Amino acid sequence: MHYSKNAAFDKWGCLANLTMIQYYLNRYDINGAYWSLVIELLFYANILLIYLLKKLDKIEIIGYTGLAYVLINCLIIRYYFPSLSKTIENAFPLVNYIPLFFAGIFFYKLKFEEKSFRHYLGIGACYILHCFYKYDGSGIVYKIDFYTYAGMLGIYFLLFILYVNNKLLFIVSKFTLFFGAISYALYLISAAFGNKLFIPSLIESFGFSFIPAALIAFAFSVGLSALVTFYFERPLIQYFKKRI
Repeated sequence: MHYSKNAAFDKWGCLANLTMIQYYLNRYDINGAYWSLVIELLFYANILLIYLLKKLDKIEIIGYTGLAYVLINCLIIRYYFPSLSKTIENAFPLVNYIPLFFAGIFFYKLKFEEKSFRHYLGIGACYILHCFYKYDGSGIVYKIDFYTYAGMLGIYFLLFILYVNNKLLFIVSKFTLFFGAISYALYLISAAFGNKLFIPSLIESFGFSFIPAALIAFAFSVGLSALVTFYFERPLIQYFKKRI
């Protein structure tokens, strides 16, 4: 299933986005940063199902089953049954990111459970499989060349390895903790308000050059993100934790 990028931006589109499953409702994301919501929700729904089935202790076996699908897709399905591969990806887009989510589980286990060599092997497998799964044969991944994509992903994985081994404590400060706390809100707000609203408005309507406009938009996005995080998101989380 594909949502239409030409779908009208109307009240129904806005309402669909409130459900966070606009992908399945064939509605366009009103904020480009929302593209990942359906993937995240599918992951949470699957983890909930695994929890309800009391199979969390089998999470590694389940994850390796997902990686096996990715490998089979890379070697067989994508080349011999391309329409089937595309149908599965469109109907269940989480499959495109199984290696990344499973790598996150391995990183969690390394940090909070045990420093096992098999977890490092699992992370290596996730890295390799994701790189080649996202490679479509043209040398282009997300409009950048394969080696750039693999290199950037490798940097992210390296940072997580340093983190789980407590090698990044030197960067911890009030400044970094603050931006870490508001990072998700900042990710969403900067895309919607900063890039698409404030920067163009400041340049076109008020004659600002790009750098001052970008700095003003960034400052606004940080302030609004802090407001959302500390006065809405965190109080709501605490409220629901108490209720549940």
